[in-house]
Amino acid sequence: MRMLRRALSLILSISLLASLSIALVATPSKAANPTVEFSLTDSQYGYWLESKLLGYTFKPGTLDIAERLQCTSWDGPDCLAADQILGELIMRPCADAQDLGCIESVEVGTSKSLKKLKFLEESPSQIIPSKKFGGKNSNESYNVPAGGGVSIWESDSLDSSGAPLRYMAHVLTRYSYFCG
Repeated sequence: MRMLRRALSLILSISLLASLSIALVATPSKAANPTVEFSLTDSQYGYWLESKLLGYTFKPGTLDIAERLQCTSWDGPDCLAADQILGELIMRPCADAQDLGCIESVEVGTSKSLKKLKFLEESPSQIIPSKKFGGKNSNESYNVPAGGGVSIWESDSLDSSGAPLRYMAHVLTRYSYFCG
């Protein structure tokens, strides 16, 4: 069931690069100088270029926002005064088998013939570290996965010019944490 939900989520979130517009470049960390170029359009569907943590302070006795803070981590010094932190996290590719809340793989094709894509690179982005929050009881905890940037995946199928088809995975998750 978990794999089915993940597959459906990814199928809904994969966008063919040819249909997008604003250019962004990702430089692979293990290569000398090559780049992967792709395009991304901000739209009403929520394409973000990077993960964000926003802190909010409220006017006393209300939920009216007094101040908006840009945070670098859930418990970093830049958000110590926040009453609420909102995380808009782009799901990162899994680093290893123990990684949770991440993209294990991307497949494209028809329901009868899916082909696994090769991971190329994650866009340069602010990386939001994962966080474990305590629950109401001492034996409860909640894990929020890390957030990063969109990931680029390549097919072994070729376009009309002979270049490999490339796809972008953009899975946005949102978390809200009321401090205190």
